[in-house]
Amino acid sequence: MEKKSFLMATLMMGALILSGCSPKLIGSWQVANYEIISNSAESVKATSIGTISFDATGNGHKALSFSILGMNQIDKADFSWVLNKDLLTISGDSSAFVKTWIVTESKKNFQQLKSTDGARQVQVMELRREKQ
Repeated sequence: MEKKSFLMATLMMGALILSGCSPKLIGSWQVANYEIISNSAESVKATSIGTISFDATGNGHKALSFSILGMNQIDKADFSWVLNKDLLTISGDSSAFVKTWIVTESKKNFQQLKSTDGARQVQVMELRREKQ
């Protein structure tokens, strides 16, 4: 009887530890804010531009539609992703979202990601978990 209790407690503890290691990023997110901050020009911000989802197998999908500087952009594509500590690498097509992002804030229902174009611009993306 004691062995069964110990085994059950060990299994439950293992499951708890493993579930705590799963990234908070997995799920479907509303891209609430997308901002391009530039040293040489005025910053540009777009709100509620679509959705992005991350699944547990390292795949995802983005369905984005926005207008920046008078240019309408539609970005719908599948991608793959890897999260290594606070670095999120999105791989796939050649859109502005396919790159390595720094996760600057990670909560259950909110994510803030930042990246740069290698020049003088910083992109900031704020994600809010979609209600199910």
